[in-house]
Amino acid sequence: TLPIGSSVAEAERALMLATLRHFNHHKERTAAALGISLKTLYNRLKEYAAEGTAASERTRGD
Repeated sequence: TLPIGSSVAEAERALMLATLRHFNHHKERTAAALGISLKTLYNRLKEYAAEGTAASERTRGD
């Protein structure tokens, strides 16, 4: 569940990652279930990875 006040982007990310886990990381099935193209799924996952890298660098103090 998401806390009240979460952004739409946070909700989208949570839904996408939960759906990916549900389909055991099968990207074609995930994209189909979400009603998005496979390219869109790959682009979003790439964005999430970059955000995660940036966030981990901030917490390390780099």
